[in-house]
Amino acid sequence: MRTMINILPASYRRQQIARKRAVQWTSIIAIVLGTGWCLHWSEMREEVRLTQELEVLSREHEPTQTMLKQVVDMRKQLKELQEREGVAKVLETQRNALTLLGVISKTTQQTQGRVRVTRLELNNFQDVGGKPKTGPAGAPPASGMKLAGVAIDNTSVGELLKDLQHAGIFSHVELIKLKEREDKTSALRDYELSCEF
Repeated sequence: MRTMINILPASYRRQQIARKRAVQWTSIIAIVLGTGWCLHWSEMREEVRLTQELEVLSREHEPTQTMLKQVVDMRKQLKELQEREGVAKVLETQRNALTLLGVISKTTQQTQGRVRVTRLELNNFQDVGGKPKTGPAGAPPASGMKLAGVAIDNTSVGELLKDLQHAGIFSHVELIKLKEREDKTSALRDYELSCEF
């Protein structure tokens, strides 16, 4: 049995229910928004912290990056220097034709015009590897030079031979041929020298 009677009008009751529902939904929305804001705030804090850590790590590793760049640059320079050294070694092992001609010119000038070079043969001039000491009879050695010419007397040829031996660019110099010309009106001698590098 009822002891209370609701004498409130139905419209007021509907307003109470609507107010109650509004408070409930507002509370739920406020809780959801508050939770969302808290999550967003914690993510922002985490992002700021990670950014700061990244800056610290970048500052700490900056000297290492600089050193790494210097090492890479030095390796490039070392490679270039090694290539230049290889070229220099090749050039060093090659013989200079102008030096050879200068030595021959100087030694013939020291004879004061008593010796003249009329023929010069070079064989394997740039070959600096292993070579036999002598070639076939009368031929220049495997890597050498053959000089032929005319001299006034035997002494002049001997001086030329001695000067070439002491020039420092030949390992061995020998006289192959020295003979007097058959023309009796001339006292000239034909000579031939073999020089090894």
